[in-house]
Amino acid sequence: IAQRKPVFLARTLKDFEQTLQEQGFMRIHNSHLVNLSHITRFIKADGGYVEMSDGMRLPVSRARRDDLSRYF
Repeated sequence: IAQRKPVFLARTLKDFEQTLQEQGFMRIHNSHLVNLSHITRFIKADGGYVEMSDGMRLPVSRARRDDLSRYF
């Protein structure tokens, strides 16, 4: 079940990206690392964003849009 409470850690997102990449996570934006199995839709309009299984919408950076498109 998705959790909406913020999590504060002393590690960088890049550290988590490298660790979790093999477990199905992808960095879609400088501020967002997501579990690919929880993405329900990828919308390329309006700058690009994903909709998650909990209904949350997260932006996808231009630099990472092609990587995400290859996944879908």
